[in-house]
Amino acid sequence: MIYCIGDSWGKGEELDFDAGEKPFVHWVAKELGDNYINNSSGGGAFGIHCVKFFQNLHKFKKSDLILIIISPDIRWYDEEHGDFRTISMNKTEVKTAKRYWEMFGKRTKEWFIYHQSLFMFSIQEACKENGLKLLMMHNYGDLRIYKPFDLIINDDVILDRNKSLTYLLTEGADDYKKIQFNMKNDGPSREIFVGKYFEGNDLHPNELGHKKIADLILKKLGDTK
Repeated sequence: MIYCIGDSWGKGEELDFDAGEKPFVHWVAKELGDNYINNSSGGGAFGIHCVKFFQNLHKFKKSDLILIIISPDIRWYDEEHGDFRTISMNKTEVKTAKRYWEMFGKRTKEWFIYHQSLFMFSIQEACKENGLKLLMMHNYGDLRIYKPFDLIINDDVILDRNKSLTYLLTEGADDYKKIQFNMKNDGPSREIFVGKYFEGNDLHPNELGHKKIADLILKKLGDTK
């Protein structure tokens, strides 16, 4: 079984599902001759992906493949009566945005980087302990890793530590060395999403882009067998 846990990129936002378009996990599963479950949700924070992973850990079986989108580290989550959910920093969503800024408005970037690295390492070690295959990937920007984690996070479980999916799909339009998420926005502007893999969409890959992501995943899996 293949499980995909991620944000809108994992979900396949902007694909025309009514017309039969499918996200990358479908094309990976088709190539590997396996079934899949997509547990992705639009706008999801990486902390929520981590929650979903551990909530479902007991369901995973040895050699299952876990595909995880690493969302921007600036995204975060809240909890109410045991229910974990992404909390929006978008000020147009007045109720949740107020809560976000109250909780995180004074945090430094190192705080966000540390927790993202901790989540990555926790998932990596849980997969290792349970005999699961893991591949994580970040959709845009610089994958920032807290320095003490630099040598203990295994590059084999990351599609490309230095290049985002957007960088790989646009051949460099997402300059990952320059784009840094800050306390103003949790993602880049639509101007960077250019080329045939984004044609027809605003902020997400089209189906051709998802097929390209699937090809990148399959190549990485082949390289690390």
